[in-house]
Amino acid sequence: MSLRSNSPHLWLTNEADPQTACRRTGNSATGAGRAHSVMLNFAPGPLLSVTRTALELSIVCPSGSVPSDVVCQAGWWAFTVEGKLEFSAVGILASILNPLAEADINILSISTFDTDYVLVPATLLQKARAVLRQKFELLE
Repeated sequence: MSLRSNSPHLWLTNEADPQTACRRTGNSATGAGRAHSVMLNFAPGPLLSVTRTALELSIVCPSGSVPSDVVCQAGWWAFTVEGKLEFSAVGILASILNPLAEADINILSISTFDTDYVLVPATLLQKARAVLRQKFELLE
């Protein structure tokens, strides 16, 4: 499912598979041991994000890729901003997030070099689609 804004420059695609946000803390956040082997077991998919800080290792991946012993929050559905976004672009993410926030829909956002991803909980997916349809045209 894709959404196109009234502006020809912004398209959103709703990914077909649920995502899970995972976290490793403490020594496992260094990328050594079990945390590193978990990352290597992920099959290619539409979205795999790995972020490491001094305090944690966060991974967003297809739900089917998560081992049972990993702290996680499952049931997120991703909307992808299609196409390459320029670093000079202003307000792209805000134009998506503001209507969701006004509708009390919590999100998880991920930005990459080329684009942005907005994830919403499965329990709010239909509501998020309805909210985004008010600003974007639904393309199937």
